[in-house]
Amino acid sequence: METFAASFVQFEGLEVDGKYVAGPRIAEGERHAVCETLYQEKPAVIKFILPESPAAASSLLEHLAAARELRHPNLITIHDFGSVTVQDAHLVYVVMERADENLAGVLQGRTLDQEELRQLFAGAIPALEFLHGRGYVHSRIRPSNILACGDSLKLSADRLRQAGTATGFAEPAGLHDAPETAKGQFGPAADVWSLAVLTLESLTGSPLESSVGQLNSPFRQIVEGGMNRDPERRWTLGQIKNALNPPAAAAAEPRPQPEPVRYLVEETAQQPKYRKLAAYAIGGVLVATALCILLIRGASHPPIPQAPVPAPVASTPLPAPVAAAPEPAKPSPVAGPTGTSVQPGWAIIAAAYNRQGAAEKRAAEIRQKHPGLNAHASAADPEGHRFVVLLGSGLTEPEAKKQLADARRAGAPRDSYITRFR
Repeated sequence: METFAASFVQFEGLEVDGKYVAGPRIAEGERHAVCETLYQEKPAVIKFILPESPAAASSLLEHLAAARELRHPNLITIHDFGSVTVQDAHLVYVVMERADENLAGVLQGRTLDQEELRQLFAGAIPALEFLHGRGYVHSRIRPSNILACGDSLKLSADRLRQAGTATGFAEPAGLHDAPETAKGQFGPAADVWSLAVLTLESLTGSPLESSVGQLNSPFRQIVEGGMNRDPERRWTLGQIKNALNPPAAAAAEPRPQPEPVRYLVEETAQQPKYRKLAAYAIGGVLVATALCILLIRGASHPPIPQAPVPAPVASTPLPAPVAAAPEPAKPSPVAGPTGTSVQPGWAIIAAAYNRQGAAEKRAAEIRQKHPGLNAHASAADPEGHRFVVLLGSGLTEPEAKKQLADARRAGAPRDSYITRFR
């Protein structure tokens, strides 16, 4: 096979174990692809994964068996799993509950406000507490794995790991992964790190630590405590909950449950102009946050188009124009590991890694296959803790969105995305 994602397009209509028929492909990554299917005559998805080795496949199947038994209102349900050979490739498949939308699409268009993020925490933290209490970690907390199923917020469940146990299956480390995971160390503290990065990205549009200064209390404290490089000193989920709703304040004046709200996200010209997303928080029973999708990343599922919603008419006249403040001096670009640099502004990211070598290898693969994309590896922060494969930087947000669409048409990975560097 040329690449797994490229060859998978031929598999539509594939019958798996005599029970499932793969429908249209709705998402893909470097080593996985997701198709529509049916489970007991109801809509579902079937995800095909290409393990790196037979040992990795065996380990993945063991963890899927455990994940199928871990049922929680805020975890995606795993219906079935197994192995299948397609075009001489030995694949693992998993049949799962189908999600409507995910957080990755929201963050392509805008950031969350603080109340929306509180609602997200209200669904994600109980799911993580449930997993940690049973000796498992999520290990893949990122926007594409924060999903909405009807009125419920759910985390993906197909890559769960036993805490503290080395596993045979591996994923490239990315911007949301704790430093210790590069050495195969997965514990509850690693999930807290990823949740802190998710907080930073959701509120600022960037997962980089240089954006922490934009945050207000308590979210700044949550990010700083959650991104402590020492897992032993890193915040816990309990500390995050206390920061969100301090016990003394909660006892004096209980926090009211928010009413259902809807969010609007403007999308590209090729998609419906607006997509609605419901989020419900029900204390002690079910917390639901709904998030919308424009672009699929990782294990994400496709959005369901909604009817356009007209913009409200302004009831007061606009204020008179005022003199523009002098433009602040732009910060110096972040030096890249191969002599390139990330220019301040919006950038197009094809992939993200913890190790420089992995980023350079991926950039070389993209250049070889698509020379016109000019992919190159660069450090994403001054300390060189994160590395990204760039397809462009120093852009305005509209420029980045347009160039991202052009890059995808030219062969860029479908899970490429834009982010902002300062």
